[in-house]
Amino acid sequence: MIVSELVGNACKYAYPVGSPGAVDISLCARPMGGFVLEVVDRGRGRAARAAPEGSGLGSQFIASMAHRLGARYGWSDARPGTRFTLCA
Repeated sequence: MIVSELVGNACKYAYPVGSPGAVDISLCARPMGGFVLEVVDRGRGRAARAAPEGSGLGSQFIASMAHRLGARYGWSDARPGTRFTLCA
């Protein structure tokens, strides 16, 4: 559900309407258990958005799901684009 939300947001906000764009998804097992999920787009980046980080329903949903997993998460600049990382 988190991946679906992130990919949907990248499709809506990362690239200009009608322009193609890629979203890379990786999931890696951690040596001592758990996993690392990364979702990366090469679009405009989060700074180009008008809304403050974490203010939308999608961000609240991601925070809630990460909390349920006991995971840490965050967004970073992918230069260009945005990287989301979740460690559980």
